[in-house]
Amino acid sequence: MALGFEAKIIARLFLRRWISLARRKGFKIPMPLNVLKSVAINSSGPSIKYKLTPLLAISFGIQAKSDSKNELKKLYEQADKMFETNSFVDLINLLKSIPSWSENSEALWRIARAQHHQLKYRTDKASKEYMALISGALDYAQKAVELDETCGPAHKWKAIVLDEYASLHGLKARISQLMNFKNHMEKAIKYSPNDPTSHYLLGEWNFSCANVSWVERNVANVLFGKLPDASYEAALEMFQKAEDISPNFYAKNKLMLAKTLLAIGKDVERAKILLKDVFDRYRDSNKWDDVEAVNEAVQLLQKYGVKF
Repeated sequence: MALGFEAKIIARLFLRRWISLARRKGFKIPMPLNVLKSVAINSSGPSIKYKLTPLLAISFGIQAKSDSKNELKKLYEQADKMFETNSFVDLINLLKSIPSWSENSEALWRIARAQHHQLKYRTDKASKEYMALISGALDYAQKAVELDETCGPAHKWKAIVLDEYASLHGLKARISQLMNFKNHMEKAIKYSPNDPTSHYLLGEWNFSCANVSWVERNVANVLFGKLPDASYEAALEMFQKAEDISPNFYAKNKLMLAKTLLAIGKDVERAKILLKDVFDRYRDSNKWDDVEAVNEAVQLLQKYGVKF
């Protein structure tokens, strides 16, 4: 038979206490609630049968997912800060503490990036340890792309690590991967259009391929296979886009923008201004890429008779 009014009150008080405990643990539960499904009596006494209403079930689900996403976002932000301070080992350990990290695209491309940068200042490129690390980084980047085809950073780091890996296997291997590099970098731009670094790297790819002489291109075609088509105009577009997205984000982007203008003989005066700005802005920096950019800017300024 149906339970009386008093039993229903007791049941509701029990549920309210349960809800209060859940709230103290951080769950956000809307009120009022109608969670009591049914109450019945059997031989051993009243038996309360209840379940969450759709609204409450959805609320729990949304809150749990929201909390999880927020925690992951904070962890990724922490990992990115570690990357900026070159704390690569701690970064990798942090990301591998994520449950199912090996099935997490965001974790994998960051691990690939960290392992790639661990090798940046090493000279033992022929060692087994070096090859194992770059090969592992490539595997992580590849898995990140497979897990999320629309992840721009995964494509970017797949391209970067692939180029490094191929270069270790000789010029022929590197040339054979040029189109793969381009394809992944184009996808990086497609899915993360506001990342200036991807535009810079695709610009550098176009500049390098366009900068090959007719004789060198034909020799390479015979020995290693056809070089992909590229142009200074495409390079200029990429470098300018990167600068538009984030002005002064990278010394070498401004340097390459100037070099491309000089290569096509377009707006030479602007190129000189850009080179002078590279010198003025980065001459006191100790970063290796800033130092390289300043040194090359100085050579070009001297070549074009610019006083600085």
